[in-house]
Amino acid sequence: FFDSAASISGNFQTAGRFILGDSGDTGEINTSDWDISSTGALTEISGITTDGGYTQTGTLNNTLTGKLFGVNSEFQGTASASYLLTGNTLQVGGFASAAYSRFGTATTTHSNFISANNDLLISGDLEVDGSASFDGNVSAGTTNTNFLVVNSSITSHLIPFTNIYDIGSTTNRWRKIYVDSADITNLTAASASISGTVASDFTINSDNATSDTEDESVTFERGTPSVNAALKWDSTNNRFDFNFPVFLQTADAPEPASNFTKLILKGSGVDQGSNDYFEIQNSGGSRLFVVEGGGAIIASGAAQFGGLSVATASYSRFGTAATTHAGSITTTNDLLISGDFEVDGSAAFDGFTLLTNASVSGNFELTNSSALFGINAGNVINTMFEVGGTASISGATTLRGITYTWPSADGSSGQVLKTNGSGALSWGVGLASNSLDFDEFVNSMTLDANLTINRGTGNYFIGIGSTPSTVFEVQGTASASYLLTGNTLQVGGYASAAYSRFGTAATSYSNFVTTTNDVLISGNLEVDSEVFFDSAASISGNFQTAG
Repeated sequence: FFDSAASISGNFQTAGRFILGDSGDTGEINTSDWDISSTGALTEISGITTDGGYTQTGTLNNTLTGKLFGVNSEFQGTASASYLLTGNTLQVGGFASAAYSRFGTATTTHSNFISANNDLLISGDLEVDGSASFDGNVSAGTTNTNFLVVNSSITSHLIPFTNIYDIGSTTNRWRKIYVDSADITNLTAASASISGTVASDFTINSDNATSDTEDESVTFERGTPSVNAALKWDSTNNRFDFNFPVFLQTADAPEPASNFTKLILKGSGVDQGSNDYFEIQNSGGSRLFVVEGGGAIIASGAAQFGGLSVATASYSRFGTAATTHAGSITTTNDLLISGDFEVDGSAAFDGFTLLTNASVSGNFELTNSSALFGINAGNVINTMFEVGGTASISGATTLRGITYTWPSADGSSGQVLKTNGSGALSWGVGLASNSLDFDEFVNSMTLDANLTINRGTGNYFIGIGSTPSTVFEVQGTASASYLLTGNTLQVGGYASAAYSRFGTAATSYSNFVTTTNDVLISGNLEVDSEVFFDSAASISGNFQTAG
C-alpha cells in the first residue's frame, strides 16, 4: 500500500486487476504517444481494439473530429451526421443487412430489380413533399387492395408498353371517362348511347380469330319485357336470325324515283342452283314454302291465286269460285281453275279425269297401262276404254300397229271373223272337228296349269313317228334329263314283263327275277367301275379276274 506518491521508472506489470484511484479521485495519463486528461479526453489515440463490443453509456456528446472506420458500428440512441457516406448497402430500422439497401427488414418481392447496393427497398410508407422523378420502371401495389391516389393533374401522355394491359376490370370499373376523341379497336358496352359515327364501316366482334365459330348479335332493349329484340349472326348455319317479325315498307322515300317497296333476292352466280332463294318453315323446321334456285315454287299448303284476297279454301285454286266436285277436290294438292285453261304443250293426267267441255287439237293419250278412259261412262269405269252408249267406227281400225278394214255387212249365224293376212276382215266358217293341225299352234308354248290327256273310251295311244302300239310311243331317238317310271322298264322291245329287262328274253331264274325292281339283261354287261353284290351271286360259266 502506498499512501503517498509512487514513481516507477521502469515497466509496471501486474497479474491482477489494475485500479487507479477511486470514485473520489482524479487522474491523468501523459505519454509521449497518447494522453488521457484529467477530464477523460483521449488524444493521439491511433486506434482502440477490443475483444468485445464498445459501448458508450454516457449522456454527454461524443465528438469525432477525424474519420471513424469500423466493420460494424452500432449507436443506441440518436446519432447525427452532416454527411453519411457508405461504400456498401444502407440498413435502416434493423441490424441484419441484405445485398441491397433498405428501410426495414422485409425482403423484396422484386428480386429481378432490387438486387444491388444502389437498389433501395422501403417496406414502410414513403412521403415525398417535393418532386420525384423515376427514370426506370415503377411498380405500385401488389394486389387491387392497394391504392394509388393521384390528386394532381397529369401533364403527359399515359402510354402502355404493349396492348395487353387494361384500365379497370369487369368488377372494378371507372365511373365515367371524359375524352374528346376515342380511337377504339374493339368496343364492348353493356349500355351505350352513340348518336353516330364518322366511319363508313362498323365491325362487330373484330377480335374474332376463329374460322366463323362465334355467334354475334345486335340487341335492341325493349324495357320491361323479358325478351329483347335481336339481330343475330348464326355461325353454325351461316345466316342472320331475327327473333321478331320483320315488316318492309317504303314509307319515307327520299325521292320520287324510290317511292315504292321492293325486295330483291339475287343469286350468287356460283352455286345458287343447289340452294333455295327463299324458304318458310314452321316451328318444327318443316318447309312450308320454298323458292328454289331454278325458280320453282313449292308450297306445302293450299295456294290461292287471284281474287285480291288471302281468303282460301282447303284446296288450291285459281279464282275464288267453289268446286262443284267436293268429293274429289278436297285438299291442298287438289286444284280448281274456275277460268279458262290452255295447254300448248303436253298434259299428263295420272288419275281420274272428268271433262265437261274440252277441246284437244293434238294427241290425247293414256300412257299408263292401268289408266282408264270413259265416255259418258256413268259412275263406274272398269275397263281401260269404256263408252257408256253407242260407239261407231266409220273407217279402218289400227290395233297394235296393224290396220284392219271391217266387213260392210253382218255375217250369217255361226260365222266367225277372219283375216286374209293383210288386215282385210271378212265373215267365214269357223273350225270344224278334227280340222285343227299343229300349224295353228305356236312353236314354243308355255303351260299355265297341269295338263292331263285322257285316252277316251277307246283307250287311244299317242305315237310319234309311226302308229303306236302302246300308250305313248316314240319312233326314233328320244332323250330325257331324268327317266322316272312307277312300273317296269322295258328296253329293246315292246312287250313288257313282270320285271324290268334289257331285251325280250325270259328269265331262267323265275324264282328270283319276279318283280319291278328285278332286272334281266339278256345281252352282255360291261361295268368299268366297281360292282357290289349284297346277296348271293351265281355264275354258270367261266369266272375270270385280272386282279
